[in-house]
Amino acid sequence: MSEPKIDLRSRLLRDSVRTIDDAASASAILLRFSDAVDGRLPAQVARLFAADGIFCPGDKQIFGRTSIEAFYTSRLSDPRRSTRHLWSNVQHRLTSDVEAQIEATLTVYAFEPQVSETHLQLRLGNVRCRCILDLEDGWVFSEHLYVRAFAVHLPLNLPIDSAQEKPLP
Repeated sequence: MSEPKIDLRSRLLRDSVRTIDDAASASAILLRFSDAVDGRLPAQVARLFAADGIFCPGDKQIFGRTSIEAFYTSRLSDPRRSTRHLWSNVQHRLTSDVEAQIEATLTVYAFEPQVSETHLQLRLGNVRCRCILDLEDGWVFSEHLYVRAFAVHLPLNLPIDSAQEKPLP
């Protein structure tokens, strides 16, 4: 009689581990997105979206892979533009076997010469995503919504106080 309890517990544990693995797999799309944007790969960014996916960077709404690729192609047209995306406070949950919701905080460091030649832009915002499991592409964004909390400009060349500078070990 105790064997069915053990089997049930084992199955529940296996299912919960699978759920955690699937949700973590879904949230890995954030890293692929950052790598593609920071690597200046607009086509790769677009492939991370469903064919009819929605990307909302701030007040804009961009629909579909073709439009998302065009947005990033334009945005990356200045070869001096450089970004680094850092994710924190990532929360994910499966809403079904083929859908996940992700929420995270995004910090972006950006050198955008059209904004400033002397300052780095630091942006902090919240991202909410709905992802679907596509048979061909794996997890893709069906919705990717970014809301900026704040932005600051950091000087690129701060004077260094040589008395406080310490040599690296």
